[in-house]
Amino acid sequence: MKMNNDFHLYWEELFPILRITGEGTRKFLHGQTTSDIYLKNDGDLFQTCWLDPTGRLRGLLELRLDNSGADIIILAGDINDLRSSLEKVIFPLDKVQLQNTKSIKRILFFSGNDSDQFEEILWQLEDEPLPRKNYEFNKASQCEYNLWRIRKGIIQGNEGVNRDANPLELGLLYLIDLDKGCYIGQETIAKLSRSGHLKQQLRFWKSDSNVLVGEKFTAPHGIEENKKSAGEIISSMSDLNGNSYGFVLVKRSGLGQNKLVSIDDKKVIEVFLPQRFKAF
Repeated sequence: MKMNNDFHLYWEELFPILRITGEGTRKFLHGQTTSDIYLKNDGDLFQTCWLDPTGRLRGLLELRLDNSGADIIILAGDINDLRSSLEKVIFPLDKVQLQNTKSIKRILFFSGNDSDQFEEILWQLEDEPLPRKNYEFNKASQCEYNLWRIRKGIIQGNEGVNRDANPLELGLLYLIDLDKGCYIGQETIAKLSRSGHLKQQLRFWKSDSNVLVGEKFTAPHGIEENKKSAGEIISSMSDLNGNSYGFVLVKRSGLGQNKLVSIDDKKVIEVFLPQRFKAF
């Protein structure tokens, strides 16, 4: 692959890591997440969803299996919530144990050029140096990293978590194995997959106004009566030029619009389909 160094970047971040050990690790995680854990190879990094019993997203997890257990980081959600919840459902017959939390360095190599889909993820110990590559990467700024992941549709932190949103609405269909057996939230996801009815969907937005988390937007004047909310901002960041951008959960009534306006008509956001969003 031909590389343009101006557009190839890396981002590194420390995450708390939860360690699960025991011969029942695969079976246990298979019942707790949306992926078919039995199909995953030791050493591979992969992502999966952790849901509540009603199918809402509680966490976006990244896992690495090995011959004695698995390491887990939580990209979206709270590691302490995950740990306490797992502790409540582990029984002796599960043959697994939770170990003390430690930190891991997650390095993401990516392209800042939308025409290039290069992406690679590595985990390292906190004090390990950046691995050598046969091409050069520049360290991304916080703004460059956020712009890249927002365009892609990659949620992080509290975005989309505990907001009455399920993984299909958040564009995470690719992390759900619809043919696997029972897991927490499976019944709701199965019903949604059969009906195809989603009340809202994730979009990314940008604006030249200062837009805040929690603000509600509606369709442009004259399209939707009574100024009913058509979307709610779930994340907001600013670039170096003072423009803002982030994620918005858009209701079905607003999905056909490429612009939404604030309830008081003072702000306008442009709305886009994230690149990684899988239509449902």
